[in-house]
Amino acid sequence: MAADIPRPPSDAFVMAEVPAIAPDTPFALPDGAPAMLSDWRGKVIVLNFWATWCAPCIKELPSLDRLAAALPANSHTVLAVSTDRGGPKKVPPFLKKLKTENLAPYLDAKSALGRAFGMRGLPTTYIIGKDGNVVAKLEGAAEWDSPEIVEWLKTLTDWQKAS
Repeated sequence: MAADIPRPPSDAFVMAEVPAIAPDTPFALPDGAPAMLSDWRGKVIVLNFWATWCAPCIKELPSLDRLAAALPANSHTVLAVSTDRGGPKKVPPFLKKLKTENLAPYLDAKSALGRAFGMRGLPTTYIIGKDGNVVAKLEGAAEWDSPEIVEWLKTLTDWQKAS
């Protein structure tokens, strides 16, 4: 199955060798309520882990914000999940200061979801298919709103319609 997945536009992405369901470890919605990745099943998920103290994270957040605006909301979602321990006191004002309009302040203050993924550092982004399987990951920052990445993410929806 992995061989059928459309190739990403960069070798920086690591493709999943064997389809594996994304961990459904709880994290927090902006209002503090619990959420799980399965809440977005049926959509392609761009799951980004970041922190306010991480310079590469801060650099890529505006491009993630633009990506969220560029992707069709009925088939895609961008979840920018902060690992900051300051959580609700720190993250929403930080995103507001960056003037992000399309990113909600999701929280993983104890890094439970990040650990469930085996995340090694920040920023790290996982691409999860509509079926809940991890398709690819990228460790490090990216220009998420580049035309090549936007188009690739859109093809994942078409690919999963066909498979």
